[in-house]
Formats: sequence, structure tokens, C-alpha cells
Amino acid sequence: MKQNFYALILKMALEYRLSLENLCIILGIEATQDNQEKIYNIFEALFNKNTDLKVLYDFLFMNETKNEEDETSLQALNAGYLFFSKYKIANKNRDNEMINELMTELDSLDSRIKSLKNRNNEYELTDNDYLDIFKYKVKYCLSRAELSNILNISSAELIKKELGVTDKKLKRKLNLLNKKQIDIVLSRTKAFNVDNILNASFNDYDNKLMEMCYKQK
Repeated sequence: MKQNFYALILKMALEYRLSLENLCIILGIEATQDNQEKIYNIFEALFNKNTDLKVLYDFLFMNETKNEEDETSLQALNAGYLFFSKYKIANKNRDNEMINELMTELDSLDSRIKSLKNRNNEYELTDNDYLDIFKYKVKYCLSRAELSNILNISSAELIKKELGVTDKKLKRKLNLLNKKQIDIVLSRTKAFNVDNILNASFNDYDNKLMEMCYKQK
């Protein structure tokens, strides 16, 4: 139960790009440095066997959300808070249909990328497709070579499109990731696979898992 609860929290953080401070706020915990470290240490204790997952949340918490602009942090906080509030209400009301809809929302980026993986040869990728692709790159800390292999897009085309990104927030995230890319690739296990990285820790969602949140408050 406890692991499932924090698995959901971590998955939410990865999807909405939440800082440890924002997680404290969403959970109704005072956002002190001590409490932020406690949340991080819980993730470390629960998911210590998943090295590839640790790469993702280390980049998120220790790089991407460090010293980010207030506007970016607030947008992430609002998105995460809205999701979590809806989930608590749905869980309290035992509304399985709404819970399933919310979990689908949490997996929406991955679902869009999955459909791009299965695109036919005539399909031309749009600017919005590339925005999703680069958000996916940040979420899973992918190198251009890994992204090229996953989506069957040439590295040259990815470089060209990435250089053309005009979204300042996304551009900052990509630049941070590119600076850390060598360390990240070296940290990955030989078994690294995007399709499997989350499945090991994020499964069997239980309608009662949110009770853990109520107990914390």
C-alpha cells in the first residue's frame, strides 16, 4: 500500500515535472527543506533497486526543478494539484470510471508517443508532435540516439528540430538534459527500456491507496 501510494506520487511528479517543494504543497505538508529531503529519501528507500528510475527522478529533482522560474514552477504545481485533488475525490467516492480517466490523463504523453511510434510511412510529423517528442525526451532523460531509435527519426532531423524549439521553458529543460547526458547514459543499466522502466514500480493501483494521503494530513 505504502509503495503504491508513493509510486503514484512519483509518477505524478514525473508527468507534471514537479519539484520536491511542490510535492510537499500538494500533499499538504509544510515545504521545509527537511520535509523535501524526507520525500526524496522515501523514494530512494522504496525504489532503490530501480536504477533507471532513479536517473529520472534525480534529474527532475536535482537539476530540472532547481532554480527554475516561478512561473514554470507554479504551472507545474497547478497541474499536479488539480490532478491530485480530483483523484482524492474520485477515490473517496469510489468512482472507478473517474479514476481510470485520471490515470489515462497521467499516461497521455506516453500514449501520444506510442501512436507516433506506430505511425505509417506517409505520416508527416507536426510541430506539436515534436513538442511532445521533446517533452518525452526530458521525461525519460533520453539521448538523441535513444530517441532516434525509439521513434525512427534521424538524429540530424532531431537536432534540427530541437534547435528550432521556441518554447523557453522546454528549451531550458532540453539544455539542462543535454549537459547531463553523458552522466545519465553511463548511469543506465544494460536492460534500460522506456516501455518497461515505469511498469516495475507503477502497477496495481488500489482504490484505497489514497488513504495514505489522508493519514498524512
